[in-house]
Amino acid sequence: LFRIIRDERGLAYEVDAANAVYSDAGTVAVSTASAPRHRGEIERVIIGEIEDLAANGVGADELAVAVGYLQGATVLGLEDPGSRMARLAGGELVGRTVPVAESLDGYAAVTSADLSRVAVEILTAPYAEVVVGPS
Repeated sequence: LFRIIRDERGLAYEVDAANAVYSDAGTVAVSTASAPRHRGEIERVIIGEIEDLAANGVGADELAVAVGYLQGATVLGLEDPGSRMARLAGGELVGRTVPVAESLDGYAAVTSADLSRVAVEILTAPYAEVVVGPS
């Protein structure tokens, strides 16, 4: 989304995607900062990309890059004492701290079919739109 919306089309100053995961709920959020006149086109691009992901899934090459990124980010994140403590505290809150090797193996075990199944379930659900500023 960043590449398409910001780099290729110059529609926004900022593009971000994030998620929040809980035991029984969660969110997937896409946010942009742009001029109001670009809102409609940005919305069409975002919805188009989400629909494409839900319909076509992720290719093996893209999955390999994502897995490598997650594994690297996990290991590098452990170099910071604050991140290590936050990870351990999170484990205490849910009753189990997952060993790092188990997390890395779990990332590697994800298949394109797994991603497609979850993408259809999550990305075809109704969505909400929030606009801050002129609409």
